[in-house]
Amino acid sequence: MREKLKTSELVKKMLAMGLTRQQSFELVSRFCGISKNEVLLDREVQEDNCLDAAMQVANGKPLQYVLGEWDFCGHRILCKEGVLIPREDTETLVEVAKKHLKAGDSVLDLCCGSGCISVALAKAGAKVSAVDINDKAIELTKENALLWGVSVDAQKMDILSEKTDKVFDMIVSNPPYIRTSEIRKLDTSVKKYEPRNALDGGDDGLLFYREITKRFFENLADGGMLIYEIGFDQREQVMNLLEQAGFKNVTAEKDLNGNDRVVYGVK
Repeated sequence: MREKLKTSELVKKMLAMGLTRQQSFELVSRFCGISKNEVLLDREVQEDNCLDAAMQVANGKPLQYVLGEWDFCGHRILCKEGVLIPREDTETLVEVAKKHLKAGDSVLDLCCGSGCISVALAKAGAKVSAVDINDKAIELTKENALLWGVSVDAQKMDILSEKTDKVFDMIVSNPPYIRTSEIRKLDTSVKKYEPRNALDGGDDGLLFYREITKRFFENLADGGMLIYEIGFDQREQVMNLLEQAGFKNVTAEKDLNGNDRVVYGVK
C-alpha cells in the first residue's frame, strides 16, 4: 500500500512530471475517489496507483485511456485503447442533430467509434443504428449504450464496401478526415495510441465524405438530413459535395472555438 499524501503534494508531483493542472486534477479525482473540488481542499488521500497513472500520461498515453472514461455532452463515456477518443468538438454535431430531431426519428451513425454520438442521440429520443469497421468500437458502443440506459443497434460494417437496405430520417457521421500525409505530424499521443483507421481520410481527407454522400444517399428519407463533422479547413469542399449530390439548404456550423466543425444538408 502506498503512503498517504496531501492532494496538493500529489498535484505538485504530477506538475513536475510535465502534466497540466487539469490532467493532475482529473487523475487525483479518479484514482483517489474524490471530486475535483475536494482536490482543492488539500485532503490527505491514499496515493495508490495515482502516480503510476500520471507517469503513463507523462510518457504520452492519452489521459482518456488512462482514466478509462471521459465527459461527453454531460455524461461519462467509457474509453478504451483502440477506439477513437470522444472530443468536445463532436458535441457540436450532437447539438445540431438534436435541433432537428423529432421524437422517434430513426438515425444512422456511421463510423460510430465509442458510440458517444449514438448514445447522446438515443438519449434524446432517437431510434439509433450505429456501424463501424472496428470490432472494439462496436463492443464499446454497446457498453456505453448500456451505461447510459439506451438502446443502440450497433453492427460491424465497412461502409466503403458494404451498406444497408434500411431508410433513416437522419444520418450522422464523424468520419476519418485527416489527410494521409498529415498523420505523421499529429501529436504522439494521437498517432501512437488512437486507431489509424479512425483518423486517415485518404490523400485529400475527403474519401469518406465522398463515399458516404454517394453510397448512402438512398438510405436517407426524403426530407431527411445528412450531418457531418468536418476538419476546420474542409467546409467548402464538403458543402460542395452535398450540393453536387442534390442536397438542399446546405449549411455549416462552427464549434465553441470558432472553427468550422459541422456541415449538413437536407435530401
